[in-house]
Amino acid sequence: MADVSFKTDIRPLFNQTDIDHMEPFGVALDNYEYMSNLVNADAVYDVLHDKTMPPHAPWPDDKITLFRAWIDGGCKP
Repeated sequence: MADVSFKTDIRPLFNQTDIDHMEPFGVALDNYEYMSNLVNADAVYDVLHDKTMPPHAPWPDDKITLFRAWIDGGCKP
């Protein structure tokens, strides 16, 4: 898979409802500094992979695979 970037590929996957829902829990889905921390990125991946997030409609496997590729590729901006 080609280089995956937060700005171009990952950030657009989260809609405003997702961002607003997770903010009270201290999860900043729209913040690169937060999301590029491997502990945070893996935690988000786990709930995406378990299909427990986003609450309104779990992501299809291709989006989850893209998110994992971003992590495995070094969480590029």
